[in-house]
Amino acid sequence: GIQNRGVFATGKHFPGHGDTETDSHKGLPTVHFSKDRLEIMEFFPYKKAFEEGLSSVMVAHLNVPSLEARPNYPSSISYNVVTNVLQKELGFKGLIFTDALNMKAVSNFKQPGEVELDAFMAGNDILLFPENVPIAVEILKKAFTDSLFTKERLDFSVKKILKFKYLAGLNSYKPIAIDNLYQDLNSTNNDALQYEIYENAITVLKNEAMILPIKELENQKIAYVKMGDATNSTFISTLKKYTEVSEITDANLDSLQLKLKPFTTVIVGYHKSDVAFKNHDFKPSELTKLAALAKNNNVILDVFASPYSLIPFSSFDDFKGVIVSYQNSPIAQEVSAELIFGAISAKGKLPVSISNSFKVNFGLTTEKLNVLGFTAPQNVGMNPVILGKIDELARKAINGKMTP
Repeated sequence: GIQNRGVFATGKHFPGHGDTETDSHKGLPTVHFSKDRLEIMEFFPYKKAFEEGLSSVMVAHLNVPSLEARPNYPSSISYNVVTNVLQKELGFKGLIFTDALNMKAVSNFKQPGEVELDAFMAGNDILLFPENVPIAVEILKKAFTDSLFTKERLDFSVKKILKFKYLAGLNSYKPIAIDNLYQDLNSTNNDALQYEIYENAITVLKNEAMILPIKELENQKIAYVKMGDATNSTFISTLKKYTEVSEITDANLDSLQLKLKPFTTVIVGYHKSDVAFKNHDFKPSELTKLAALAKNNNVILDVFASPYSLIPFSSFDDFKGVIVSYQNSPIAQEVSAELIFGAISAKGKLPVSISNSFKVNFGLTTEKLNVLGFTAPQNVGMNPVILGKIDELARKAINGKMTP
């Protein structure tokens, strides 16, 4: 799919980095498996991708004793791994990248320049992120002058790189026209597709007493409490399209509880930046605060972060509603707010297990209300089919699928 659109795909991290305990940015991980096990498991997806024409492979910094006899010798600079196994045994003809050569798994092993030379001698074509480029260039030049590698070896990688530059059309390069570039890259069609994706993905995990969607708005007094350090503007502005929603803030928990007393429902939005996906977890203080809010209020928790962020929760018993919206993008915030008030129904399923209660593929459905979250009064007498059509057209207009 990637390559059909003119982008070269890279399979990584060869020979298989999944089952390791050490982060190769910080140290050299060891893969203890036998060659037979590697053939059956780790090499399998690479073989399949090679059959489909995979353009390139990145070699990992790993200690793999079954492939490299020298103790603690990184696979990325191993001739046996890069040339004998990857190219000769598996028959890979595409570009070969090292993983970043400034990573501790390999940079702790040899000095700058030496590690680049070893990586090239091992059979890599592109040496990614050398720690010191000028020193690496000088050592490679000297190695060539001293006949440590041949012109044929150098030509082999150079011609391979030039071949892929040719396939990318760089031999007839034309600068991209930048007029209207932002609009071309950010079309309303893209927004409509994102909307459809979130509409099918956002997952309701708990819906006690059918609190979702929120109904009988004339009898509701709704508060919103923000948690997390990312923006929430689209979420709160969309919530306010349906009814009055009061934003309540207070650093002191007791004072916050006091302010929330008059409200029938409290929506808590947990907003984390999408670029901070490795740091989505609730802080202990946030967990304590949430537990207190849920115990004393009718709380709907909406998590705009990884579902894994919910793993530390000891219990969800006190929450009336729990929603996983996965990301904090503006469209995710918009769709999630619409779900809360019934403009759309919930249909998403968890892609992973996060507790014994919420296993992979778990997800509740919710009711979709008429006309963007409102059920028409009975005395209006409008045909339900017409109501449904108004709802459909209005949602398409709002989401950029047609002109309002």
